Amino acid sequence: MPGPKISPRRPNVWPRPSVCERWCSLTVKIVHFSTLSGGGSGWGVIEDDMVQATEGPGGTRTGERSPLSAVRFHAPAFPGKIVCVGRNYYGHIREMGNDSDPLPEEPGLFLKGANALADPGLDIPYPHFTNELHYEGELAIVIGSRILSGSDDPMKHVLGYTAGIDLTARDRQKKDLQWTRAKSADAFCPLGPWIETELDPSSTVVRTFVNGVMKQEG
Repeated sequence: MPGPKISPRRPNVWPRPSVCERWCSLTVKIVHFSTLSGGGSGWGVIEDDMVQATEGPGGTRTGERSPLSAVRFHAPAFPGKIVCVGRNYYGHIREMGNDSDPLPEEPGLFLKGANALADPGLDIPYPHFTNELHYEGELAIVIGSRILSGSDDPMKHVLGYTAGIDLTARDRQKKDLQWTRAKSADAFCPLGPWIETELDPSSTVVRTFVNGVMKQEG
């Protein structure tokens, strides 16, 4: 089975805004994948339990198809920065034992380095500098075109949503002056397996399971 065609576009750049807007208007599942038979990685959409290869993210279909069982999914975005929101659902606040603290009036933001990005389903090495590795299931928003401060309609720049995990070296977070090491170790942000372009986040439930046991819900 041939591998997917690789787009000549730079891998960390989304297509032109007009292309992103065209995909934002459709209900598709966008994937970054490679075939188990070998070859490079490419982009596609999931249709009828098959991956339809496309010419880059948001590109036209190439006609190549692969069954889901024959592909490996990769992180479906290459962000220049990963912006995170702390204490963003009550289940996690209660889990951390600080539910008696007042909720912030504005969201608390922090960054993860791009090196923290990891493919879904991969093993993550336990860093030697921590004895307290924590996980948080997240709903990740994928931005499809550049958004500037003061935009009158920021949601038009949202390409879709995907699943993510925010890993934290909690002991380093408490001791270090900044959160860089605690939040941005390699593979501290698994993402994927695909981007849902049609999803209502207000009616979406995020659950985190560890060894088949639900640990978080929000």
